[in-house]
Amino acid sequence: MLREWQISELSLGKSWRELHFLLTGYTHTDKLYFLVSENSLNNLPKIPLNNWSFFKLIHKIINNQRHIEQYTIPTLDIDHLPLVNVIMGGTEIGNKEGYGKHRYLPPDEVRQVAKALSELSENGFIARYKREEIKQERVSIIDWSESETVDYLIEYYQEIIAYYIEATNLGNAMLLYLT
Repeated sequence: MLREWQISELSLGKSWRELHFLLTGYTHTDKLYFLVSENSLNNLPKIPLNNWSFFKLIHKIINNQRHIEQYTIPTLDIDHLPLVNVIMGGTEIGNKEGYGKHRYLPPDEVRQVAKALSELSENGFIARYKREEIKQERVSIIDWSESETVDYLIEYYQEIIAYYIEATNLGNAMLLYLT
């Protein structure tokens, strides 16, 4: 019975850094102190308590449910999709290994990520790459000198979508870790 609910692991090789950046607009070294979920009050960013403007913002959010998604789901301005959980998201569990602690996404968050990845589409992914490619100050984690870079990143993007959709169809949670 367990075997029919299992799917094999997805390996992104060393391309997870580039993929994470293109999906989120953040590099893997940026500290993201929040989780992304459409339905969780526990996803508020961690902020210093002595900052009065943040306190007022959090007070407003807590007292008005409608504002929660607006302030807690990080998105890129072009498409408003919450893709932070795709590679480096989820709730931390266990000890630090490799590039951080293991993380997990419950089935509902796996579904949300699958939906957001599908909404982005391959064309949207390519558009993100091309938008970064023409910038004067490009991130150094992507090899901009190789014309094939976008091709293999698209292949990984397609594998990621298929992986999340398969997990969603099975109703699975997901364990995320980078070694």
